[in-house]
Amino acid sequence: MQVKQPATTMARRRALLTDRERELIAEEDPDDENRRYQAISRARNKIQGELPEDVELLAENHPQLLSELQSVVCEDVGTVAEYREQLQEAHEQIGEVESELEEIEAAFERQDPEGARDALERAQEAISDGDPDG
Repeated sequence: MQVKQPATTMARRRALLTDRERELIAEEDPDDENRRYQAISRARNKIQGELPEDVELLAENHPQLLSELQSVVCEDVGTVAEYREQLQEAHEQIGEVESELEEIEAAFERQDPEGARDALERAQEAISDGDPDG
């Protein structure tokens, strides 16, 4: 049995999309809108039809390769989760600072400079706790 030689650099590279599908999906040319729609439809069919079969085959026959695929496809998922966590922490920090600012205002209305000073220190601490450089 003869082994097929690797394709040259002139050959088309393909993962999920052909070169032409990439062009059509990336551009929003009104003249190619129908072709673009067809390219999107073909990609969707591959994702929903063929890709799950490939994943199943890899899971059964080459788990390491499946793991490599998952790390490429799911890389941004971890990043998004990290951003959501950071956003939640920022919201909590903002809430703490707002609360302390309200306390400062209330302390001034009570003519309580010591209370205002304490609230200011707590607000500064909340801000510095969230500062990645500090």
